[in-house]
Amino acid sequence: MVVNLSLYAVALIVFSVINGKTHDDVENQYCWIAYLSIFIGCCFVGVFHLATKEPRLKVDVHGMVHARISWDYWFKRILYYHVGPVYVLTRLVLNVSQAYLAFFVINDLQMAQSAKALVIYKFCPF
Repeated sequence: MVVNLSLYAVALIVFSVINGKTHDDVENQYCWIAYLSIFIGCCFVGVFHLATKEPRLKVDVHGMVHARISWDYWFKRILYYHVGPVYVLTRLVLNVSQAYLAFFVINDLQMAQSAKALVIYKFCPF
């Protein structure tokens, strides 16, 4: 939810700073939104990798050592192949609908450029 709100905030800032009167200006707006989103995402990925500590091996009461799960553990589970495509397709539908909603608002509803971020925030689910 925080990611969606931050994306809408970036879009609102870009739409208010860059005036989108021509087709090239609108393309420039979306390029800036994409670049800023990728930059912010990369920053948070870096923070995640630097701040997250791997758990150590655990020794239980009986003296048995429990190792970490190997990287290929989930590929052997059928649930991975059920949940993965459902998540990917759900995100695909949401992202495509959010992308086309902005063009619908401007081209068909004839709203102002600054209204794109507010309308997308109002009607797109989290």
